[in-house]
Amino acid sequence: MIDDPWAYRDIIIDHGHHPRHQGLLDPADIAGEGANPDRGDVVKLTLRLADGVISEVGFESSGSTVLTASCSLLGDVVCGLIPVDAQARAERLIELVTGPDDDGWDAFGEAEALRGIKQNPARVQCGVLPWRTLIQVLAAKG
Repeated sequence: MIDDPWAYRDIIIDHGHHPRHQGLLDPADIAGEGANPDRGDVVKLTLRLADGVISEVGFESSGSTVLTASCSLLGDVVCGLIPVDAQARAERLIELVTGPDDDGWDAFGEAEALRGIKQNPARVQCGVLPWRTLIQVLAAKG
């Protein structure tokens, strides 16, 4: 658990300015796009699977630093998971960021920094977009 509230900000800034997993994968086993049209946010996700496990994540995003940071953190969280577990993890993160429950961040590593956006609805929409997109692309892949 991250105890220092400033650490949330520092992690978001680090991942927003020095994103991991940036760039689309070609070829990709799974690909899709999501948007917050009212905010102008767009994210494209690509995933590669190896033996049924997400081995690589790539993304392109257009929007805020929070959006880019969230995409970067998503890649860190879901690499190494099977798609059904990645989908469940994404659903749980959205619940934690959008709901009153604030217990259960242990499975998210540095992505716990997204807890710091809970108080700003505009940032919440940016922060959850990559995770909603992941759920959509995994559900479509079946």
